[in-house]
Amino acid sequence: MGPAARTVGRWGAFGAYLALTFWLSSRPLATGSLVLPDWVFHALEFAGLSALLLRALGGRFAGPHGMGTLMGVLIFGVAYGALDELHQGLVPGRESSLRDALVDAAATTATVGVAAVIGSAGRRRTEARAPGSARR
Repeated sequence: MGPAARTVGRWGAFGAYLALTFWLSSRPLATGSLVLPDWVFHALEFAGLSALLLRALGGRFAGPHGMGTLMGVLIFGVAYGALDELHQGLVPGRESSLRDALVDAAATTATVGVAAVIGSAGRRRTEARAPGSARR
């Protein structure tokens, strides 16, 4: 598969996930249908969304990302979480919740933080192996 097809695949996966989250937010919830607390699903949803966006923008999740990419994903995740809650407030049978928006923001922040740490560690390993660099 060529680079263009991989790029389309990464953005396609992100777009499909985004469409799925929008569709799920458009559905009324049946009372008592959740086995786990709602915040667990929000955290998993936004961690996945952030990871897919990082991958789409940078070609990978676990690799060095520029500060602009990391901040862009952070801003997008926080904004989308807030808009998603507003959207849910308009759906019959759903509620809008500040707590859920905060969980979405926290999950996005944690995912971006993990990606930054992994990318930083990978960058240090690469620099340590570069010709002329001292081995530690």
